[in-house]
Amino acid sequence: MRFFVYASACAVLFFQQAAVLVAKESSGPQVGDMLPNFTMRGVLDDEAGKSIDLVKDAAGRPIVLFFLHERPRPSVVLARQVLTDAANRKSSGLDAGLVLLTADAAGTEDWVKIANQALPRGVPIGISTEGPAGPPAYNLSSKVIVTVIVARNNRVVANFALTQPSVTDDAPAIAAAISAALEKPAP
Repeated sequence: MRFFVYASACAVLFFQQAAVLVAKESSGPQVGDMLPNFTMRGVLDDEAGKSIDLVKDAAGRPIVLFFLHERPRPSVVLARQVLTDAANRKSSGLDAGLVLLTADAAGTEDWVKIANQALPRGVPIGISTEGPAGPPAYNLSSKVIVTVIVARNNRVVANFALTQPSVTDDAPAIAAAISAALEKPAP
């Protein structure tokens, strides 16, 4: 009888996990896709008010694009962790940037200026010039909170569409994808 209960519980867990994998959201260019150019408007420091094209500036070097669809604390903490690590790997040839997606550019710019100590440093931070949907060629989903794209040679090598971002759960996988793009071991 115990075996039957145990086997039933394992089967239920297996099918729940399978349902989660099937229900995974898709957002942004997928693995193998070309990375289209886009512009954002810088909001901090020397980049404030300037038009920035992260993909063009990377010129094929490995890049991390962190699209922040919403700003709950876990997504901001994940952005800080991932992009601070990316900034520390700039000498290895890594480019990165934080792209804020919003319908209220002025309000978001004010938020950035207030919350700048919680945001990553050493990478460009900007607001999408295309509004809350982001660059049309990217086909970003409004059902996710964060989309992280890792690319090399202007091709996507990893895509993370996160509905519940977590530093503990997501940062290691993103760091591994970045290391693979750099062809170096994870830090």
